[in-house]
Amino acid sequence: MDLPLLLNWPITQAKVMQPGNLTGLIGSILFTLIFFIGGVVISLRGFRGLAARGHVAAPEASLSNSSPRVGETVTFKYRQTFRTATDVTSIKLQLILRESATYGHGTDVTTDVYTIVVQEYKVPGRHYDPGQSFEDQYEFQPRGMHSYDGPSNELDWFVYVQVEMTGLPAFTSEYPLEVLPEMAR
Repeated sequence: MDLPLLLNWPITQAKVMQPGNLTGLIGSILFTLIFFIGGVVISLRGFRGLAARGHVAAPEASLSNSSPRVGETVTFKYRQTFRTATDVTSIKLQLILRESATYGHGTDVTTDVYTIVVQEYKVPGRHYDPGQSFEDQYEFQPRGMHSYDGPSNELDWFVYVQVEMTGLPAFTSEYPLEVLPEMAR
């Protein structure tokens, strides 16, 4: 009984030289090589994300009120410490309203997501030495609709921070707000 080449171990020169086995061996090597290269590419992308985390410490952030009413001003304090010498190209802070709508047609279910930047602050880039920090506070005011979590729709509010660094992926973080269904006075 002839076994497939990969199951017919050990592979000896006599087996490889048999007619038909050489093409199977080459095919197996190419197949393995393609998956190996794909794994390396995926791993390198993950390591780039870890490299960004290696340059910055976990941010310290606080909201003056994580459950504001519609139109109420919220103060957001943010501190980012740099572990190594880092060139920051920009820091972006945004108040975001994200709407998710889920609907179905027969057995197909689709979710559409819409993101609206309600407010934005941009900080110009600069060089940070090891141990230096970026620290500031910003005022955000959720306007329009309150947070909502229904059977087919969701409205989520959050403060989004993106730190862009030269030669590294952006460091991003989100801080949720539960905007109450009442107007600020």
